[in-house]
Amino acid sequence: MENYVNKEYYLPLLKRFCEIALPLYECGYPQGPFIPYTMPNYGKAKLKVMFVGQDTKGWTRYNVLDKAFKSERLSDYLEENISNVRVEKALMAWGNNIRAFWPFADKLYLLIRTGEYVSDLKCLDDEQIEILKEVGYGNLHSIEIPDTLRRRFDYYEDDLKVWDLITNIEQYNCIREAARPFETIKSMIEAYNPDYMFVLAWKGSDEEFFENTDYLWQEEFKGKIEEKKYQAVYLSKTYKTKVIWSLHPSSFRPLKFTNNDIKDLCYYLAGTCHQLESSK
Repeated sequence: MENYVNKEYYLPLLKRFCEIALPLYECGYPQGPFIPYTMPNYGKAKLKVMFVGQDTKGWTRYNVLDKAFKSERLSDYLEENISNVRVEKALMAWGNNIRAFWPFADKLYLLIRTGEYVSDLKCLDDEQIEILKEVGYGNLHSIEIPDTLRRRFDYYEDDLKVWDLITNIEQYNCIREAARPFETIKSMIEAYNPDYMFVLAWKGSDEEFFENTDYLWQEEFKGKIEEKKYQAVYLSKTYKTKVIWSLHPSSFRPLKFTNNDIKDLCYYLAGTCHQLESSK
């Protein structure tokens, strides 16, 4: 089994994106859009959970999208999209890196599913790896944001930051706007119907993410910042999906989080998930 993307849902949106955005890629931005997808075991998971980050750091190249569109094989791009991150690849690439998205998401999900906190992801057994294949993956920004591009060197122009390759900021911003349909909770729910979404991006815009929905912040679940517990919970009367919003792991180092702080945050967020489950 491989990662899954809802082609029936996303192909029309991707076609529309191409019609709007492909002419704008002359601005120099090198990546295609990120499309939310799920790992191989998501469909049979008892509790369907998606993890939503801020943006990618590199993704499928623009020329792959351009070729797929011109040959009327946009599904080829979706296949490339889902091949970028697999569980085994993530474990190998990021290991226990405390600043990386996937190590924290993996530790949190294993805790939710098994009740056990795994401090070393390099020592997982086959059963734990299969459990990690139950999650879905989304981002608040389908196109990399400027802060990311200012830090990232291009794969083929390794002496240049990606931001320096962009010759027309207005066109780049229009590409970002064209990708908005891939970034909302409404679209992710319609495509994958998760029970929970963990948004790991404290700086994100909840107004844009929750656009055209009735999600409301739940004050009783407010994170206690003085105790280094960062959390916001959003619930809807229309959708069953419950949203728990917290920190992106890249903020752990500036906040001087220790390994114990990270473990505590995992337990805190997992506890909120179990509390919401028990209140249904």
